[in-house]
Amino acid sequence: MRVLLIAANQGITTVTPAPPIGLLYLASSLQKGGHEAYLLDLMFEPDLENSVAGAIDLSRPDLIGISIRNIDNLNALDPQCYLPIARQIVQVCRALSGAPLIIGGAGFSAAPEGILRYLDVSQGIVGEGEEAIVQIADRLSAGASLHGVPGLVLLEGDRVSYNPPKLIMEPDTLPFPSRDLLDPSYDTYPGLHFVPVHGILSVRGCIFGCVQCHIPKVMGKCLRRRKPSLVVDEIEQMCSRTGEFYFLDSCFTADLDYVRAICREMLDRKINVGWHCASVLNDLPSDLIELMMMSGCGAIDFDLPSLSNRMLKNFNLPPVVEKVKNTIRRCQEYGLLFTLGLIFGGPGENRSTIQETHEALLELDPFVVHCNIGVAMYPDTALARYAAEEGRSVDERNYWPVYYTSPETRTAMDLIYSIAYDHPTWLFNGISPLSDTSPGQKSG
Repeated sequence: MRVLLIAANQGITTVTPAPPIGLLYLASSLQKGGHEAYLLDLMFEPDLENSVAGAIDLSRPDLIGISIRNIDNLNALDPQCYLPIARQIVQVCRALSGAPLIIGGAGFSAAPEGILRYLDVSQGIVGEGEEAIVQIADRLSAGASLHGVPGLVLLEGDRVSYNPPKLIMEPDTLPFPSRDLLDPSYDTYPGLHFVPVHGILSVRGCIFGCVQCHIPKVMGKCLRRRKPSLVVDEIEQMCSRTGEFYFLDSCFTADLDYVRAICREMLDRKINVGWHCASVLNDLPSDLIELMMMSGCGAIDFDLPSLSNRMLKNFNLPPVVEKVKNTIRRCQEYGLLFTLGLIFGGPGENRSTIQETHEALLELDPFVVHCNIGVAMYPDTALARYAAEEGRSVDERNYWPVYYTSPETRTAMDLIYSIAYDHPTWLFNGISPLSDTSPGQKSG
């Protein structure tokens, strides 16, 4: 079967350019299963209609998969929804091809029913799609029903049915992503806000349960790690395209021994490549920071909603501000760059907690800070249920991006604007002149 995979993010001014690693995994899985995979990545394509038409003409697809990485720009002050781009892609595909359409991607998994209704498409995949897409291609080839495919969402009139996603418990069995299908523009694009463009996945799942996040629901809370030797095999392969990369895992540093094993494997093979990673809410010891830097680590991104323990509790996270501060001080001691990703406006945020985070930032003096104001609300999350108690709701059947901002935050915007203008390298999405592109979701 000939399968055309389309990455729906269009334009480098709206989302952070990142290779669509999810689709690259689907492509390699399809190829392993005996199917032909074609990729259209619209990131650098200014003419959507002609690009889609050209890809359809080239691939003559029997199945078209459309991946939605981002639903919106995560900017409550100037919200932009990207779903109209996906709908335009659907319309062009329908006009030029009779191939069935299936929707997927990290953004789609956040609100599958509403997105299917908006796009007027009857089926999609939530969660990890490598096994599901191969099953769908196999069944369509055989003229068999799609019922029972893991993660499949079927919209039939007013009825919607969900099959539970199936976690890939042994990610080492998956082939490497088909990076040979990538647009070469990624190899020369400098990235935004000092973040490498190319990325690699070593760990799947997330051990946390942040109130706003849908990822554990579809990716699981159990961490599934790849063998360090296989991770480094992929890094070596990727080095032919780039001299730096990003570990995309939200929980890369959850197991310190695992990080050590990858770093030592890279050193043993004498791989000369730079890399960044995100750090979870644990304490990184000095010897590990030194080992990470020896193996090429150039920066650590600390992604936590707040530097106020009161706010971390409201986000359903442990009170780890001091642990994060200790790790950052060690980074400063060794000269390792670090950035912070924060959210202002979550449940219970007020002038006092905003000031608490501001004071912590002044103390830490980070290289770059990414700040979002307001929290995107997705259906069936703890935040959506919390907001409903305040009389604010998310319509799962007719989904459109909605943001939560605490009432006290809305009365403290003068403080946030003052902080933003006093610190030009602290990038407040929607305020700072350099922040017209959101850091977005780096799951690809």
